[in-house]
Amino acid sequence: MQARSGPVAGEDPGGRGRPLVVTGDGELLDELVGLAAAGGVEVSVAIDAIAAEDRWASAPLVVVGADQALAVVRRNLPRRLDVVLVSRSAPAGAEPEPAAATDGAIEPAQWLGVAGLHPEHVVRLPEARSWLVTRFAECRPSMRRRAAPVVAFVSGNPGAGASPLAVGVALAARQHGLATLLVSPEPRAAGVGLPDGPAEPVRADPLGADTTSATGAWRPPDSSAATLAVLSFDRSAGAAVPPEAMAAALRAARHGRDLVVVDLPHAYDDASRLALSCADRCYLTVVAGIRECAAGARVAAAVRRHCPQLALVVRVAPRGGLRPDEVAEALDLLLAGVLPPGGAPVAPAGDPGPVVAALCRRLLAQIGVTRRPGADRLRPPVADVSEVMDS
Repeated sequence: MQARSGPVAGEDPGGRGRPLVVTGDGELLDELVGLAAAGGVEVSVAIDAIAAEDRWASAPLVVVGADQALAVVRRNLPRRLDVVLVSRSAPAGAEPEPAAATDGAIEPAQWLGVAGLHPEHVVRLPEARSWLVTRFAECRPSMRRRAAPVVAFVSGNPGAGASPLAVGVALAARQHGLATLLVSPEPRAAGVGLPDGPAEPVRADPLGADTTSATGAWRPPDSSAATLAVLSFDRSAGAAVPPEAMAAALRAARHGRDLVVVDLPHAYDDASRLALSCADRCYLTVVAGIRECAAGARVAAAVRRHCPQLALVVRVAPRGGLRPDEVAEALDLLLAGVLPPGGAPVAPAGDPGPVVAALCRRLLAQIGVTRRPGADRLRPPVADVSEVMDS
């Protein structure tokens, strides 16, 4: 097995795949495929929850037929945004039958179990045909590019440098004229030095966010007022970040900013898993030690379940340790970049230093975020493995 080096690979340029339709109901499937065609997209089809598992996280939209809703819940697939639950209305004048659930309708007693699917919308056909055509059409590549890319950073072990790297990428994006949101489930990003000016802080309490719209959903700050906003959650009471608050923030930011950067302390709570499922790609940072590499492999397995587009950034061990390409080979991940040893005096406080700043620009170029008119072109990447190893 050879270590791979370069940008995150993927057959789909957007890294999100086709919409996924999950149903074993032949009539419902035919109608959904026709509605998708009317919207100008092709769909992937899974006849049951098991077949849906490998495409669940990467699809831009998942439409689950009522016949498979409970099976999907029992399969314990990762929670994600953009899930629609659809059933078929009984024909006008038809008498209800004991097996009425087979026509795609959900009996009232089943709703409690189906709630575990967390669908964003529950619709019926034929009433929702026009709405579904529009929803499928929004999955066309030309339409998806309107949504801001979401990139997540996760540490494989303590001190691996995910948080400073997330901040550095957010700063690089701001320097290039991008309206950027940095999301940190823990209020620590605000403590990282921002050398070229303050960011606009946005705080959210455990039940939601204090920057709200009329519906109570979080809305991103006006991009004309600040090109970088930092959203953190109030964890003073030790409460976990509600997935609903994370979902509201990400949903709004994807349509109100140019780039969303998510700094995740780990990959194991509901909010973090939801953020990973929304991410177009994720960078895992791992210290180049043997034990750290083993721990990073466990984190990589957890992250891949929610975000298949995963790449590696290796932090050089202070003494000895593995080479970055050896870590990449052991984890079977693309090597996207290398960080200097933790605590190395590479730059004054608050300044990421030339090596890290170059890596941040390189990652920003890999993400492929659309720059607003008038922004300077990205400078070419200058940091490579030898540069970091010698620093």
